[in-house]
Amino acid sequence: PSPLVCQADNRSALRREKGFNAMSEESTDSWIACNKCGRATAHACRYSRDNAWVEEEDDHPVLLAKGMVELLECRGCKSWTVREWQEGAALGGREEKYMPPRAARREPEWLSRVADYRLCLLMREVYGALDYDWRQIAAVGCRTVFERLMSSAVGDGRFDEMMNRMVSTGRLTEVQRATVSAAIEVGHAAAHRGYSPSRADLQGLISIVEHVMQADLLAADAEELRSRTPPRRRG
Repeated sequence: PSPLVCQADNRSALRREKGFNAMSEESTDSWIACNKCGRATAHACRYSRDNAWVEEEDDHPVLLAKGMVELLECRGCKSWTVREWQEGAALGGREEKYMPPRAARREPEWLSRVADYRLCLLMREVYGALDYDWRQIAAVGCRTVFERLMSSAVGDGRFDEMMNRMVSTGRLTEVQRATVSAAIEVGHAAAHRGYSPSRADLQGLISIVEHVMQADLLAADAEELRSRTPPRRRG
């Protein structure tokens, strides 16, 4: 149930009224972010349901809030989105939510090239947690990604031990060690101290994770590029 319904349930009798509408092709489009297209696109409303939260006071209905659930279709890729909005004095304004939620960060194209399938799944779960604004879960997920990256590269151990081996084998520089250590500490705080980073800090954390992951791919690309480049002629 919505927060509004829960609030109203503690008062007098509540009645929720609904109306279903099939929308025509002439209905006004909504411009919202499309997860598949990766940008804001026109969405046609195919079906909608009107909601009204009404409370009986002295045998007279009093409107507490109104809202709507809409089934939207992207005019470009034809993907579907459910949008629910409600507004009223009890809410302090208008609230909107989407299903699936709008992507907070697009998955990089190179992720599908990562050989470790489990690592790809972990990163996709991090992006999913970010979409739902589950910041603490996303931060712990980033720490888990770092742990798997380092254990795959230099073997299992404590985080500081694996970090030292990453540096000694040339997988990380000293500057990168400081950056990665700061990112891992965010994950530690989320896992053990109930810390929930800000959205901006979480975006920065994921950027560090992506940078380290992509570095291995770039190193492999560089080796292939070097093998295809004709050697310099001497003499």
